[in-house]
Formats: sequence, structure tokens, C-alpha cells
Amino acid sequence: MTRTRKLILCLVGVAAILLLAGGTLLALQFGSTNQFSVQIERGQKYLDAGDFDNAVLCYQRAIQADPDQAEGYLGLSQAYLGLQKDSLARRVLENGLEETQSARIQVMIEKYFGTTTDQGVTSTVQINLPAGVEPDELDFALLESIARFTYNDYRLSQGITSETDTANGYLVGTEDLQMLYFATAENPRAIDPNTGRPYSTQRPAEVTVLEISRLFGGSQSFTLAKMEESGLKDIEVQEDPDHGWVLHFLYQGCEATIACDEDGTVHAGAWNCFEPATVAEEQESEGVSVGGQIINAQTGSGVSGAELEIKPAGSGETIQAESTAGGRYTTTLLQGSYTVTITCPGFVQESFEVDIRKAISNQNFTISPQMAEGEIRIVLEWGASPRDLDSHLNGSTDNGERVRVDYTHKTQNGQDGQVLAQLDVDDTSGYGPETTTIYDPNGVYEFYVVDFTRSGTMSSSGATVKIYVGNQSPIVVNVCGGLNNEWLVCRIDHGEVQVINTAA
Repeated sequence: MTRTRKLILCLVGVAAILLLAGGTLLALQFGSTNQFSVQIERGQKYLDAGDFDNAVLCYQRAIQADPDQAEGYLGLSQAYLGLQKDSLARRVLENGLEETQSARIQVMIEKYFGTTTDQGVTSTVQINLPAGVEPDELDFALLESIARFTYNDYRLSQGITSETDTANGYLVGTEDLQMLYFATAENPRAIDPNTGRPYSTQRPAEVTVLEISRLFGGSQSFTLAKMEESGLKDIEVQEDPDHGWVLHFLYQGCEATIACDEDGTVHAGAWNCFEPATVAEEQESEGVSVGGQIINAQTGSGVSGAELEIKPAGSGETIQAESTAGGRYTTTLLQGSYTVTITCPGFVQESFEVDIRKAISNQNFTISPQMAEGEIRIVLEWGASPRDLDSHLNGSTDNGERVRVDYTHKTQNGQDGQVLAQLDVDDTSGYGPETTTIYDPNGVYEFYVVDFTRSGTMSSSGATVKIYVGNQSPIVVNVCGGLNNEWLVCRIDHGEVQVINTAA
């Protein structure tokens, strides 16, 4: 073989290797990009469905596939927020900001955790307790979950950290809230023989709160009188052969027993046991234990002393109830449709239509404080997803003063220093209320809603906007179909409301 021919063959071989390497590199790059898109899409579907655990896995894989894209960090932080792991959500955003320098990530950090600088987050994080949970008050959301949650509910909403098949039953643990005990002897059909784990729809036979102070808003001791003030009824102090004195009460069919002093005071670390009602036991019950909170639209806090008149559709006895400390109320109703009229001094009287079923027994109601003549209040409420809808008000007064109110600019003052409009409540954890008040009706304004998470699911959010003009019953606008991330709700021209209800 001649030297020239050898050289040609060598060059051809090198070219083939380079082409193969280049093709492999392109394939890897394309595969990485495709994997990123697939995981982002899956993560969003899990996020929309409230399956935050699987959403975490998808967004983690997306970040591994492409750490330079902001979407992975934004989605992962939303999933952690859904699991109430705020510190992890913040850490993810900070890492994402360092990797991508994304303005969207910086805005999200500022929105949820405070202001940022080139050196990172500088302000102190303020933890917002869920509605109805205040320091030194009962955590009814925790009671609700203990009474209602199934194995699948715990897995999706809180995350399971340990599972052990013991001689007495199947023991399940969550990270920091409850340990669950599924007693196969008492309920032989609780465990799926194919998986060796509880059926997804099974409630535990017993629940123990690892640190009982969680139930009392972190208080190191809690008295019987405080429990009664919070809205619990028929609480008894009993002697127990194993634990001395115990508190005993029922909440939505769940039997609670908590160790206490002889006077009924519960201390941090006290032994406790909760026994949720089974589905079969619920079906034998004559009514549904219904509870919730009456919420002040202007502050987001509970309203005590509100009177509820609950009328069944068609015939039936009218039920009366009253909210106590923290705005909590409880009553028992048969399944069916009701009209609930709420009256409270200093608030606009309002009526609500509700449908009570076994699976839906928690009902919160938002009411508006009375306003001065000419003032206008706009209240936005929605479901669990998207987590964060934002209210926006734009317009101008007859004096030519521009009005802009949103989460970045919560108060708009006029030239004379008077407040023209204000965002009273900014909710970032689902449901609302998110409330805007207009103090100067002499102008033209537009009110619209933006999905801060950019999930594209606003039409399925169940959002409603109530517009109060003076102290009249509100105009109610239900979210329309065909929306993406922006919703133009209405135009207000000198106090006259024009409902638009379309994509912005």
C-alpha cells in the first residue's frame, strides 16, 4: 500500500471518528434537552394534581438534565412550598438564582421570602400560618387531617418517612407531624396483600401527634378553657389507668385522648392518641360534622361573634351557629344543599350556597367589613391550585393621578397623601382571600388577576371575585374558560361595575 493511500485511509478514519463523536455529542445534547422538557411537563401535571412528592422528583430530574434553565428551580420550589417545606423551597430558589441569574427566580424570592441583593436574600423570612392557625390557638387544619386523611392523603400531602410492618400492625411515620398505626387485627382489610402496604383509601386505626404542642400553635401548655374558647365542644377530663388524667373529645367522628393535669391543662410532649372514624362508621352516622372559619376579607384573620343561619334547600329545620375565638365554628348537618347567611356587627351581611357531603365538611366563609360611602372592595378567592394568584388594579382618578396596586406596590397614595387604593391582603398559599380596596371612586379602573406561577391552569382554579360597592351585596364573577395566565375581571367607572370576564 502506498504512503499516499495510507494517509487517505487515516484521514477518512479520523473524520469518521470525529463525525461519530459529534453525532454522539448532539444526541446527548438533544436527549438532555428532551429529558428536561419531558420532566418539566410531568412535573407541572403532578403540581396541578396536588401530587407534590412526584412533582419534586420530576423537577429534580429536570434540573439534572439542564441546570441552566430557570423552570426546573421554579417548579421544584413550588412543589416544596406545596409540601410546606419553605426552607427547602428558599434554598432551591437561591441555588437557581446563582446558576441562572434569572429575573423570574429573583422575583419569586422577593415575593415569598423578602428582598434580594447581589449577595442574596437580606430580609428576614416571615412565616405565614395557615388560615385558622394562630399562636396559642388550636390548629384545626391538623385536626381535620387527622380525622379525614387516608394513607394516600398522607403520602401525597406530607410525605411518608418510615414504614414498618410490626407484630401489632403496620406503622407509618411522617417527617414531623404524625405517626400512623394501621391495626390489621382490628381491621383485617386495611393492608393490601399484593403490596404489603395499607390500601390507599384506608384511614389509620390510631394517630399520634409526635409533639402535641403542634396542635396548640406551638404553645408549651394549653388549658381546657382555651380549647372550649376555640370551638371544641363536650370536652371531658377523665381518669385513665395508664396515663393518669386525660382529655377526651370527639372531632368530626375522630375520638381524641390527650394526657393532661387534673385541671385539664395539656403540656408539650404529652401522650396522645387519636382514633379516626372509619368510612363504614361515617355511613352509619346521621349527620356530618361541619366546621370552618369566618374570615375578615380586609385582614385575612378570623372573625369571632359572627352568627350563621343555615337553611336547607327545600324543607327542613334552620340551624344556628356562631363563630368563636379565631373565627372558628362547628355544627352538624345532614348531607345536602344549604344557604348560609352570615351576620356580624360591622360587616356586610352575606349569603352563601354550599353543598355538604361526607368528603367535604370543611367550609370557610369570607365576609367584608362595612365601608364608607363610595368605597369599593374586591375580594379574590380560589382553590388549592394554582398556589398563588395575584390581584392587579390599574387606572387613574379624575385628577389625572395614576393608580397601580399589586403585590409589588401595595398602597397607592395621591398627591395630598391620601390613600387612593390598597392591597389589603396578599395570599400566596392558595384559596385566598386576596383583597383590594378602592378609596377614591372618582376614576376609571381595571381589575385583573395574574397566575404568578404561570401554570396555565387559571380556568380550572375555581376562582371567584366578589365586588362590593358600598355596603350592598357583592357582585360575584366566576372564572371563565379559555384562560391561560391572565384574567381581566371588570372595569369600574366612577363606581359603576362593568363585568368583562375574559382573558387579559
